[in-house]
Amino acid sequence: MKKLAATVGAKTGVMFDNAKVVTVINAKLVGDAQLSALKINVDADHGTVTLKGTVKSADLIGRAVVLALDTDDVVQVVSLLTVDKP
Repeated sequence: MKKLAATVGAKTGVMFDNAKVVTVINAKLVGDAQLSALKINVDADHGTVTLKGTVKSADLIGRAVVLALDTDDVVQVVSLLTVDKP
């Protein structure tokens, strides 16, 4: 599988490290005072990041998306985040 990924990356000229992207985004979420205590699951697949979980407001959905988009190798963010009802 690794060899196949390297071959595909070599053909396209871009090599994605999904684990690195997830780690960087998780660190950003933990470092954000408004998002650190929230449960947000981060998945990455060749530049597309998917965020799943609940947050306390719609504004925090936007904040999480912006943090993810501001990460190297991220080209798209799919938000499946929902607002937790009080």
